Amino acid sequence: MTEKEIKVLLNAAKKAGLNPSKLQPRNPWTLQGPVAESLQLSLTSVDPELSQQWQQEAGVGLSLAAIAVQKGLEPLSAETLAEFQEKAPADLIEAQKAREADIQRGYEEAAAASAARLASQSNPTREQLVAQEQARLESIRRGRAVFGINPVGGA
Repeated sequence: MTEKEIKVLLNAAKKAGLNPSKLQPRNPWTLQGPVAESLQLSLTSVDPELSQQWQQEAGVGLSLAAIAVQKGLEPLSAETLAEFQEKAPADLIEAQKAREADIQRGYEEAAAASAARLASQSNPTREQLVAQEQARLESIRRGRAVFGINPVGGA
């Protein structure tokens, strides 16, 4: 076990409230029981990439449903999302970054289109400006909903 792996495992143990002097420096996915499960859960949040690597090394794989989602054959469900969070956190983080980039590009395209519409109008009406602002806010709301982000200000 590398020094980095030991540091990550130590941090995960502390985060899980486990006594490091009672633990062996081993891949927690090769172990069973409540202590191993607690360490696995903590490790997933401390270092998603190492967590995913150790799961793969221990032979912990994704279900058929999760693989079907990855291949675009099935929609993402709450159950498969939870599985990705548990078993493939590094992949999930990369997918979220890609979705965020797509949403950002969408915002930029919408802003450019809005600016072009405004530039082409000599004098937009109040109703047109209100409609554009509502469309912008709806676009932001949908983007935030994709990631389960609560609306700003509770609205």
